[in-house]
Parts: sequence; C-alpha cells; structure tokens
Amino acid sequence: MSPAPGGEIPGDAAGSQPDLPAHLRQDLTGFDQARQASLGSGTQVNYFGEDRLRAEAVVSIAPRLPGSLPQIWNVQQRNPAFIGRDTALVELRDQLLAGGTAVARALHGMGGVGKTQLAVEYAYLFSGTYDLVWWIAAERTELIAAQLADLGVKAGVAVDSAEIPAAVSALYSDLRRRDSWLLIFDNAEDPRALQQWLPGGSGHVLITSRNPNWGEIAAPVNVAVFASEESVTLLRRRVPSISAADAGHIAVELGNFPLALGRFTLRKRTRPGTGRGPRYRS
Repeated sequence: MSPAPGGEIPGDAAGSQPDLPAHLRQDLTGFDQARQASLGSGTQVNYFGEDRLRAEAVVSIAPRLPGSLPQIWNVQQRNPAFIGRDTALVELRDQLLAGGTAVARALHGMGGVGKTQLAVEYAYLFSGTYDLVWWIAAERTELIAAQLADLGVKAGVAVDSAEIPAAVSALYSDLRRRDSWLLIFDNAEDPRALQQWLPGGSGHVLITSRNPNWGEIAAPVNVAVFASEESVTLLRRRVPSISAADAGHIAVELGNFPLALGRFTLRKRTRPGTGRGPRYRS
C-alpha cells in the first residue's frame, strides 16, 4: 500500500483497524500503549490509524509485547517526531528476514539524509523481535572492540571489559548460539576494517555509512532524500501554520533533504515571524 498525499496511510474508514489476519491483530493488541510508553506521555500514537503501514510491518510473533525493549539494549532515544520512511522500514525488515545466517545490511547515503535515524527507528519498531540490541559507534574502528567487550559483560558472558580480546571472543561465541540479536554499527566507513567485527551466527547486522561500497560483506541499501509527500508532512506537522502549497515549494527548494528540512522547521519555530526563501538553505 502506498502512502496517500501528506504521508498518511488511509484506512477503510476513519479510525478503522487495518485488515490484518487474526493472529497479527492479536499480536498487535497493546502495541499503541507499548510504543506510547517508550516515547513518553507527550506523544500520541495510533498504529491502527495513521501508522497503519507500520502496524502491518510487525509480522513476527514476538517473545515480548511489541514495542517493549530487550534487557540487553543501549540504543539512543528514538526521535518522537520521526516521519516517513514506512516503505524503507518494511523493506529493510523483509530483507533481514529473508536472509540466512549473519544477515547484514549497509544503509548508505549522503550525510544528513537520515541513515542513523532510520536505524534507530528500526531498532525500536522491531525491538520485540530481538533478545539483544547493541549500538556501536563505528567511525573510529579502534574503539569498536571496547564497545563489544562492554556488550560481553552486559550479556553475562564476560567478567571484565578491560580484558578486551577474551570478552569479545566470549561474546561472539554467545552470539553464534543465540537466535535473535541485532548489532548496529553506526557511521562506519571502511568495509575491510569493519569486516573482522562481524560475528556471524543467525542474528542481524545494520551498518550506517556514507560509503556505498559494502557489497563484499553486506547488502547495500541506499537511503535517499525524502519523497515529496514525506517532506510536506514533516513541514506541516512541525510548523502547522505552513500551507500545503508553501510546504511543497519549500520541499523543492530544499531538495527534500531531511537535515535541511529539519533545520528550516527549527528556525521557523524559534523565529516564527520569518518567511521562507533561499536564506534558509543549510
């Protein structure tokens, strides 16, 4: 199903539930409440309405309530204003589930296009299907081992994270025995340098990078700029005073670039009297 103009997914009627199989509808019971709790009381959530596509994406029978977090977890706080990327999230999930052992996907694209935000949203959206989710800052490859050693201690398979080689070895042995885990290597740039840190086993690996050349160790997934409908939705939700027509013009002017759109809306909210124009290009 494709998003309607404005980025919203139409239901059969206002407030109606999606036409899901009975077992999936049962799995989704309480999903809104769980995601509400993870975002905080200030955000309204409705998976059976506006976020219908995401509801349809939750196709696995999770060991916990969908939206709850694993005990072994260190992912940064999700963005409550995350908008769009529904198709990308569903396709990414399908690709990871379709693979065999040690499934790895490399989210690549320009800086500021939203690769990290997409990985964060994926981790939260499908947290109920994993027993372990760990975020690794991978820009400096010499620091990866220490972060994996910390995970080894958190997972209870290593005693001292200072003993890095032993801790990482114990962790990888444990991961190869586990059925469901997710490692996210954020902002990695060198495929050869990262390759030694991919553990193998039956879990999933996400990599975010500006480098598109990951074909030897992971399936590349291009993260492009927003679709025009997503840009308009973002602008109008964050700055409700903007008309649909003006939002469309601004989106084109800023190239549907997520970082530039975000900066524009921040400036409009902090300086509401300002207009639109080339001076807002970031």
